[in-house]
Order: sequence, then C-alpha cells, then structure tokens
Amino acid sequence: MKRLLSLAAAVAAVLSSVPASAVDLRYTIKGSNGFAASFLLDSTTVSHPLFPDNFFVFDVPGTFSDGSALAGLTFYDTEQEGGMTVFTANGTEASFVGPTLFSGTIANPTLVTFRPTVFRHYYDSSISYVTSAVAVPEPATWTMLLIGFGMVGTVVRRRGAAGTSSVAA
Repeated sequence: MKRLLSLAAAVAAVLSSVPASAVDLRYTIKGSNGFAASFLLDSTTVSHPLFPDNFFVFDVPGTFSDGSALAGLTFYDTEQEGGMTVFTANGTEASFVGPTLFSGTIANPTLVTFRPTVFRHYYDSSISYVTSAVAVPEPATWTMLLIGFGMVGTVVRRRGAAGTSSVAA
C-alpha cells in the first residue's frame, strides 16, 4: 500500500509539473495625493514601444481611485528616470519616477517584482507614491501546495494512528 501511494504521488508530481512560465504581478499604488490603484499584469506582457526610452501597455483592468476600471500604463527606462505613468479611463494621471520596473529591452521587457517602494511624483516633488509589485502564484502552484499538505497530513495521521494502537496494546 505504501509503495502504491508513493508511486501515485510520483506520477502526480511528474504529470503536474510544467515548465516555468510568466508570472502574474499584483501592483498596488497609493499616492499622498489620494490616488490609489490595484491591477494585475503578466510579467511578460505585450508592450507597445512609444519612444526609445519607454513602452505603453493598453487597457489594463483594475481598481482605480477615480472609479475607472481600465488604465493605460507607460513604463520608463533609466534614461527617463525609471518609474511609470498611469492614465485612467476617467482621465486621471499619476506619473512617478524612481527605479526602472522592468528588465530587458523596451521592445521585449520583463516586468519585475519589488517591495513597497516610495516614488516621487514626476511634476510635483511634494507628492509621493508607495508602489509594489508582488508575484501571484498560479493555480497549478496552489494545487501542488494543497496536494503536498494533504499528503503530509495523511502520513502524520497514519503514523499517529499506528503509534496510538501500539501504545494501547
């Protein structure tokens, strides 16, 4: 029985493993001017280069403080002081500079994760934005995690039951 369970676990692990792929990033932005945003982007999102030093991402769904459900994003490279601009569908603009938020090239960028970082407003230095991008686990990752916990729980429970029955005898 133990061998059958071990074999089943090994087969499940092999069948559920997939090659590494892009990661979804959850962005949160909170400005000292009341601007707030939360949206999800694929780390290898399709970019549209505008100029040699930035690229644009169209129609990003999310939650924005002005009630918009969509925004356009412009990401800047180090030549433009890094950072990004968020243009919401209702016309609000939040433009801030700081670290570059992608690796690779403007034509083929990969968005990067970063901890909460303070950015300064591009036009008004009295305004700041706390921004972060964290990786969101894929559903397959959650599935593997739950299967693993279930298997560990089963082993612990069986060992506990086996230990209890031998003590009682």
